[in-house]
This record gives sequence, structure tokens and C-alpha cells, in this order.
Amino acid sequence: MHNAAFAALDMNWVYLAFYVDPLSLRSVLRGASDMGMVGINLTVPHKILALDCVDEIDAEARKLGAVNTVSMEKGRLHGFNTDGYGFLKAIKEDFTCLSRASEC
Repeated sequence: MHNAAFAALDMNWVYLAFYVDPLSLRSVLRGASDMGMVGINLTVPHKILALDCVDEIDAEARKLGAVNTVSMEKGRLHGFNTDGYGFLKAIKEDFTCLSRASEC
């Protein structure tokens, strides 16, 4: 999905998946930033561990106690969490669809 979007937008970017040992998360994030990556998505068990690995934590990530997205800018790691927003958006769309079943 991500790579298809990058191609459609004629962006010279690529989305890759890596196995990362949880004990190496801090050095992997720093290394990714040093290599010029612009962002990383995280999943369990890294979401909670990332709170201690980033330079700045978004208010939503702090509230949820987890980081699922890290952006890298000028050597700084910024932690975000899009899970809550995505979950609420999906619920709203599903309930809107259910309330207007003939339109879905």
C-alpha cells in the first residue's frame, strides 16, 4: 500500500519491514535517522519501549503510553501514536455506514 502510493506520487521512497530485537531499538532508531530515513512505524513490543527512545513525545502518544510512529528530522526523533485516531475514525465511519445502510 505504501509503496504503491509512493509510486503513484512519483516519490523516490520505499517502505520496508525489518525485524528489530527490542534490546536494539534505541540504536536502530538512531541509525535509521543517521542513514537519512524520514520515519518508522512500530508495532508490539516496540510501541512502549519507544517512549524512552525518542527525543519528543506527542501528547496523544503520551496519553496512550505508546509510540507507533517515529519521524526523524534534523537528527531528532519525534514519537507519535496514530492508533487512537485510526480506531475512532473507523468506528465513526462504521456507525455512520450502519445508520445509513442503504447508502453503504
